[in-house]
Amino acid sequence: MEAVVGQIYKQGSTEVRVSAVAFRELLKLHRDPNWKSCVDGGSPGPPAPVSLHTRGSVGKSFGWNGGARRRMVGVRERMIELVNLAAPFWAGEAEIVRSYLTRPRTSDTDLRWLKAQAFKETRHLRILPRRVQDEYWRTGTVRNHPQGSEAGAKLAEEMKHFRLIAELIEFLTVTPVGMTDLLELPEETALQDLRQPYRGGTNFERCIVDFTEGGGGAMYWVLARVEGGDFERRTASAFRLIYDDEVLHGPGQIHTIGRLANSAADWEHAEDIVARVCAQRLRMRNEMFSWPVSVERIAAIGAGNIDPWPMPVAV
Repeated sequence: MEAVVGQIYKQGSTEVRVSAVAFRELLKLHRDPNWKSCVDGGSPGPPAPVSLHTRGSVGKSFGWNGGARRRMVGVRERMIELVNLAAPFWAGEAEIVRSYLTRPRTSDTDLRWLKAQAFKETRHLRILPRRVQDEYWRTGTVRNHPQGSEAGAKLAEEMKHFRLIAELIEFLTVTPVGMTDLLELPEETALQDLRQPYRGGTNFERCIVDFTEGGGGAMYWVLARVEGGDFERRTASAFRLIYDDEVLHGPGQIHTIGRLANSAADWEHAEDIVARVCAQRLRMRNEMFSWPVSVERIAAIGAGNIDPWPMPVAV
């Protein structure tokens, strides 16, 4: 269950310290289901990051002593380094999607990426025991998730995204969509194989993997602004909703990582996981969108030859 307490915004396991202005906007999000984030505005660029604290009030508000403040500075520097490592890869995901959208497309290539993304959205259901999956398809919910209420809420959100994407598939095919209609691509399988040991590892490692989820929201943001005919308008509408749900989840984990990291070795471990997972995400996205970006360009993005994607949650 989401809660907003003081100036700490919590959504599931994500905890973000926000300014008074951001705090009020997040309250709007929870109180008004029709409220939309900045993705609905007219800004041509990526969204501005959320401010995390009121200047000059952090130590006073939270009772930290001087030593804690000094540690915060050091931790913040490492957090920024980790974001700087991920941000070019996130921008690369956006470039892949933009490249796809600006070249000739067919319904077959649109169905390819839609079915591949729908497959990704069902992961939280597919990993559950068959009886629990059957319960979901019978009732549309899982009353007692084996991993607790937080996992149940995450499942509900991901399946909401699946239904939004399934509606786009059905618009193109004029037929209902089932699990067997989805598309598991080799680079997606490789991505999940890379993540799996860390998902089963320490809480610290799970937070690092969660930080990489969604690629900083870059793909969702680009698709939320696509223009064109009826299909494109439907796509933009669906991905505005998905963006609003997802944008804080992955990036917001940077603060949990900062809280859990206890040594330089921990930060090096985090950097290693983020670099390898984000690089694989680029290959996954490129395959999903029918390889609109060359192998050479993917390598250049991996080397940082791209303007980084803005972190949607500031550090």
